[in-house]
Amino acid sequence: MSWDGAVARAGLAELLTAAVEGTNVSVFPAPPSTFNPPALVVQYPQTVSKYTAGMGVDTATWAVMVAVGLENQSDYLDQLANLAADAIFGDPSLAGITLSSRVTELRNWRILLMSGVEVLTAEVVVESRM
Repeated sequence: MSWDGAVARAGLAELLTAAVEGTNVSVFPAPPSTFNPPALVVQYPQTVSKYTAGMGVDTATWAVMVAVGLENQSDYLDQLANLAADAIFGDPSLAGITLSSRVTELRNWRILLMSGVEVLTAEVVVESRM
């Protein structure tokens, strides 16, 4: 198995979609040009370390951006970040897509201006072996 970003992002997005079923939270398997919060956006990897556990096993560090409306403040943002982390903890293979995945940190709480709207975001950082 080697890192395949498209497959990994689709698997993680599917897992997150199941976790937020019945809510108004949108899940995107890749960063869209614009979106409306609340949303979980699977990001591209920050790093992919090749052959870390042997030939053909790569370790990727990537993130899920959690976004809520600024009026929701950090309580809802933290709740969604923890929901995403719990979903990954519950299925570290991302439905058989990765050898293993784990959440390593929550980071980068910030306010972003997107299409003229202020959005509160944070990242759920994931380390996956694939």
